Amino acid sequence: MIFIAILAGVCIVVSRAINAKLATIIGLFQSTIFNFIVGLIFSIVFLLFSSEAASISRISFISVPWWAYLGGVVGVTSLHFQAI
Repeated sequence: MIFIAILAGVCIVVSRAINAKLATIIGLFQSTIFNFIVGLIFSIVFLLFSSEAASISRISFISVPWWAYLGGVVGVTSLHFQAI
């Protein structure tokens, strides 16, 4: 477990360094969009190969309260302000 925690910390540092370099090359907002698109693609790929993919249905999206979707908006907004 400790190894996974250390690996996660290293990945965060490397990710921030790569994103900062990308931001200096193509711009802050463009690099943010690029980062989210790549993250979305990999999240979808990982979801498709996981055992969780079979349990996603239309009903599970409908049963989630509307305010729960605000987490994505708040997350993107906080990341935006952290990048400034």
